[in-house]
Formats: sequence, C-alpha cells, structure tokens
Amino acid sequence: MDKPTYLTQASLQNPYHMSVGLGVIARDAQVLYLKQYVHFLHSFAYLLPTTTPYANETLSDSLQRIVNEKLPVDVGVSSAEFAYIGSSVYRDEWFGELNSPTEVEKTELYFKAGSDFAGREKGVMWSKPHSTDEEIEALGWRDIVEVGFMEVTELMEKMRSPKHPLSYLDQSAVLEKLFE
Repeated sequence: MDKPTYLTQASLQNPYHMSVGLGVIARDAQVLYLKQYVHFLHSFAYLLPTTTPYANETLSDSLQRIVNEKLPVDVGVSSAEFAYIGSSVYRDEWFGELNSPTEVEKTELYFKAGSDFAGREKGVMWSKPHSTDEEIEALGWRDIVEVGFMEVTELMEKMRSPKHPLSYLDQSAVLEKLFE
C-alpha cells in the first residue's frame, strides 16, 4: 500500500495541522480511552482516539477509520452516527515529526459516538505488554498500549496528570463537552 497523502499535515513550510478525534460513550456513561506511549517524552498519556484525515477523505471516513483501523479491539461503535461536539486549538512546538523547534497550530475537530458496551466491558479491554524497561523501549513513537472504558472524572484526572509539556495531550476539556 502506498503511503497516505495528508492534506492537513503540518510541515516546515505550513505550520498548521488538523486532526479529528472521537469520544465514545458507553451505555453506562464510561468513556473510551487509549493509553499511548509518547516516545520522545518517555511517558504515557491517556487520550481520546484521533487521526489525521487523508487527502480526499471525508471527516466521516476519517472517523470510521479510527473505529475500524486505529483501535486494536472492537469498542462497540455499531453505527456511523457521529455528532460534532466542537474543536480545540493548540499551539505547541511540534511533536517530533519536523525535527525542528517549529511552533505548530494544531486544530482537533471532535465528534462523539455511542457504544453498545456497558457493565462487563468496564476497565481494560486490550493491552500490550509495557511493564519492563525492555518492553517500553521497544514501543513505537505513539504505540497504543491499552484500550478501555473509564469513568469520566477518573479519565480527566489521568489526562491532567502528569502535566505534559505539550498542551494537545490534555484532552480533559473535550471530555466535558461529551456530556453537554
């Protein structure tokens, strides 16, 4: 497969980036989270799933790609009914892709979807070994190491702590919009 072309990917010539994100709410009001390793920070972050749209891809297609390809496990999103809940704009030094101190404006458009999951699916649904130094060092740039559902207040705390130097890693404000 050819490498995808991105219309909204930041570059040194164009310091702007756009992604789409998805907040998934289970029937019991828990929220889907991804625990990812952020290699250049040598740290883990709790995040909502996001992706950068491919050129000529609709937002709906990008969201469906999150569900079908980016998540390593079925999370019970059974329909393509995504509701737009707002956006977040961050200005950060780019996170490693440009290998330079370029400040980039990143806009994330967020949508929500419901999940059929509740009760027995609480907690971790999928995980990748990441407890030893060797396992951590073998992780990729932003490898997903855990997928699950969590109470929104607990997830907000995890997103806010530890304080990461990149503002886009704290998506707690988006969690508030999920339940408006």
